[in-house]
Amino acid sequence: ARRAPDCMAIPLCEGHHQGLLDGSKLALHQAPSRWRRLYGNDTDWISWAEDRLHKEEENTI
Repeated sequence: ARRAPDCMAIPLCEGHHQGLLDGSKLALHQAPSRWRRLYGNDTDWISWAEDRLHKEEENTI
């Protein structure tokens, strides 16, 4: 499998990413089809994450 570049990664807490330490959440890597049904494709969140990061940058300047 090829790894996506960091600019195409979405920030997830451990529970939503792997779910190894926090099993109270639906983890993307443990149940990808269920995660996508609930939250949509992970790639759909990239622009949302970029917008949030840019807003944070603007607030610190």
